[in-house]
Amino acid sequence: MEDELKLKTDFLDAVTDSIFFHDFEGNFIYLNKPAYQSRGYTQEELMGMNLHDLDLPPYEKLIKSHLNDLITKGELTFESEHFCKDGSILPVEIHARTIDFKGKNYILSIARNIAEHKELKKESDKAATLSSIINAIPDAIIVTDLKGIIVQINQALTDIYGYGNEILGQSSTIMIKPSQMDEMVKSKEIILRNGLYLNKEFTLLTAGHEDIETIVSAVLLKDKTGTPINIIAVARDITQIKKAEKKIKSAFNYNRGLIEASLDPLVTIGPDGTITDVNSATEQITGYSRKYLIGTDFSYYFTNPKKAKEGYEKAFDKGVVRDYPLQIRHKNGETTPVLYNATVYHDTNGEIIGIFAAARDITQIKKAEKKIEKSLKEKEMLLQEIHHRVKNNLMVISSLLNLQSNYIKDKDDLELFRESQTRAKSMALIHERLYKSGDLKSIDFGEYLLTLTNDLFHSYISDPTQIALSIEVENIFVDINTAIPLGLIVNELVSNVLKYAFPKDQKGTINIKFGKFGSVDKQLTLIIADDGVGFSEDIDFENTKTLGLQLVNTLVNQLDCRIELDSTSGTKFIITFSEELF
Repeated sequence: MEDELKLKTDFLDAVTDSIFFHDFEGNFIYLNKPAYQSRGYTQEELMGMNLHDLDLPPYEKLIKSHLNDLITKGELTFESEHFCKDGSILPVEIHARTIDFKGKNYILSIARNIAEHKELKKESDKAATLSSIINAIPDAIIVTDLKGIIVQINQALTDIYGYGNEILGQSSTIMIKPSQMDEMVKSKEIILRNGLYLNKEFTLLTAGHEDIETIVSAVLLKDKTGTPINIIAVARDITQIKKAEKKIKSAFNYNRGLIEASLDPLVTIGPDGTITDVNSATEQITGYSRKYLIGTDFSYYFTNPKKAKEGYEKAFDKGVVRDYPLQIRHKNGETTPVLYNATVYHDTNGEIIGIFAAARDITQIKKAEKKIEKSLKEKEMLLQEIHHRVKNNLMVISSLLNLQSNYIKDKDDLELFRESQTRAKSMALIHERLYKSGDLKSIDFGEYLLTLTNDLFHSYISDPTQIALSIEVENIFVDINTAIPLGLIVNELVSNVLKYAFPKDQKGTINIKFGKFGSVDKQLTLIIADDGVGFSEDIDFENTKTLGLQLVNTLVNQLDCRIELDSTSGTKFIITFSEELF
């Protein structure tokens, strides 16, 4: 980039015209070498001045008028005169135009020294001599007779190619490389025979035998009677242009190599939706050649053209599109799933001129997804079967306990069997929910509480009118690792209420609540309360020898939650735990 910038600066400095880049107030931003040298200043001196410092007083009002015209038209050509440092006056022809640079308007002025032109005009009024005309031209000029003998040259030829008046009377072939001699002779014959204008590239030799890439324009000069008298050739040094072209071509080949090296299909799209370029990967995935693809509608090569069109229109609107799914259709009918990423690109003025889009073939990803999906379904079926069998085994255990209890006469032993049976049922109920659920990892705990408490109620209460059961739960899904211990806690506490809270057919109410209560974020609460006889003050529920409460305390510690007992009116167990457990 540094070399390229230097090349551009050298190129601008090599231009004979003065180049001024300034704002609308006349403050300079850039000057080329001829701009300050031709006026006798250093670059630093002129950069510290204002454009209006150069204009003669009679032109000040005209400059303001020209500025208004320039703002209106955007481009203007006019004549002016500049003060030089030594007090001399430089007549110039100025071609100015407005330029948008980084969102702000500036003026680019190219001032051509027309001093010689002015002089030539005066001379042309007197004699209109040929020598005064050709010396006003910055390009090298050679005038030959019809045999190719040089009869006149201009100063630019001396400045650029190093030849002086010593070549007058010599053949113009002195400047032609031997390898291009035949081509030059043919060109001369064409001019003489047909009187055609010639515009051809040659490598001319300087006086020091150095090569200069040149474009030669030649024409046959005739007198008033139409008789050919001379050949006039204008030679323009294009060495720097050629070097710039080579660099551009090298950069193009480099960028093209990067594009072709990509395994992903790459494509550029114009604002009208037509393809402007593709790489070989695009040719392979579509089955069409680059020549065929360029100029055709981008959306044509997809199974869903409408979606493809919406995709590039979105890119033009938003500036970028990421992971846009499409199906490319090969000309043989095969399809390839791809994800497109597209972004707009701009010209030197910042205007959007197209989209660069890259497609990533996701065929293998799709195959892997199907394989994973199949594997997951197999695992889900296996896990579902496991839950089904665990539930069946727990129900078998519950049934065995029930059968065994028929042979137990001791009341306390019978109660132990009954409690074990309800615990097995509470766990079996969870596995049954998981078996029927599509999740297989979590269950709706609110729904589970409704079923569990109703089953316990009907197991222990023979007269439903004796006790009122109030259940208020939220539908919150709970992981199996939390649901089983929490279900056992509910089983133990509700069973205790049903067995001991209402002795001797006492009537009352049981309230069960579960959900997000209170103002604490990310906290769930389970409340099991009754208005029965209450907990004995002699019993420390956290250090009791009762198996049921010991189990409750163990499970509470396992879940890392908090349990509180409120015996103010009846019995109320409040269990709070983090929502992260779910």
